Amino acid sequence: MPRSVRRDLGVAVALTWLISLVHLTVRPGGLLDLSVYRAGSQRLLDGASIYAQPYGDLPFTYPPFAALVMVPLAVLPTVLAELALPLLSACALVFVWHRCGVATRWVLLVAPASALLEPVWMTQHFGQINLLLLALVLGDLVGPSSRWRGVLAGVAAGIKLTPLIFLGHLVVTRQWRAAGVMAASFGATVLVPIVLLPGDGVRFWTSVLPDAERIGAPWYSGNQSLMGVLARLGGEAAWVRPAWFFLSVAVVLLALWLAHALHESGDLLGGVGATGLASLLASPVSWSHHWVWCIPLGVVLVRRCGPVAGLLWVALFVAAPHLWMPSGHDVELAWTWQHLAGDTYVWVGLLWLALVASSYRHGRDVDRDVRAPRERQEHRREATRS
Repeated sequence: MPRSVRRDLGVAVALTWLISLVHLTVRPGGLLDLSVYRAGSQRLLDGASIYAQPYGDLPFTYPPFAALVMVPLAVLPTVLAELALPLLSACALVFVWHRCGVATRWVLLVAPASALLEPVWMTQHFGQINLLLLALVLGDLVGPSSRWRGVLAGVAAGIKLTPLIFLGHLVVTRQWRAAGVMAASFGATVLVPIVLLPGDGVRFWTSVLPDAERIGAPWYSGNQSLMGVLARLGGEAAWVRPAWFFLSVAVVLLALWLAHALHESGDLLGGVGATGLASLLASPVSWSHHWVWCIPLGVVLVRRCGPVAGLLWVALFVAAPHLWMPSGHDVELAWTWQHLAGDTYVWVGLLWLALVASSYRHGRDVDRDVRAPRERQEHRREATRS
């Protein structure tokens, strides 16, 4: 990578980090999830159960491998940890834009500006790891293939289970070796904690994971998933979970078909984006800050449907209509017209699938625009040799 590119990306990281720190300074009550991560890892260091938090504290809900990975955050002094995680997320955000094929001169602008996107600033506000997981997946699955493809996606799934859907992505796109590598990588994240932390290593899979109440009521407005929509409509009605199951299966199958089609056409980012969108829609809980996938999805939308569609997409994720709806204390169960605005991420996610599938079905040639830069270079070299 040329020195000028490294310099520009470094400037983009610094600006993005600075904006995040300013936000955390002027908006009180931030980095709540970071404190949960640190507490879980600290209990691990103290020899206590990761999942036995004191009464009233938010629970650690991730697999035990995540607690192992987050030990450095627990060891660091609080102030340094509160600087380090936003910096890592800023690096991840810049990397995501770069991996999406955006020119470096534009990354300098769009990376800091994307702090206005609700999923991004909410991720930084809570001290979440969504941007890091997104960077792991895109860094692994978008761009030239290698013998190590699948490792980082497997690690991401070991930290938070939802990236497991990319094992299905690798299967439907016939990347057999990468699928095996990802499965082995994820398996290692399961086995290592069982060896090092035999109690919690088993407890997570047998009692913590099945306990849906640990993550709160699914109808909270911040849950922008199919389950969130259905739960806000039906509460605890018996039809909600069966309806969610069948709708989720249908959406995942549609998204994986689209991922296969886009991958075969050379649109690696579109294929991975479709699978990432499926994970958001089908997961029982997808908090709005999980929707950092709006960045690669927006890039794909611009390339396939034009700048107007992209501008509308950005405007929606800046406005975050669900934040303006009444929420909390189960008031979502009384929503009427509020469903139209309060469930917007889900509606536009479904619309994205329809628009991108339509652009593919109509045979729009986006090969020149969609291929990641390294993939385009590799394609040209192969064409020259032939």
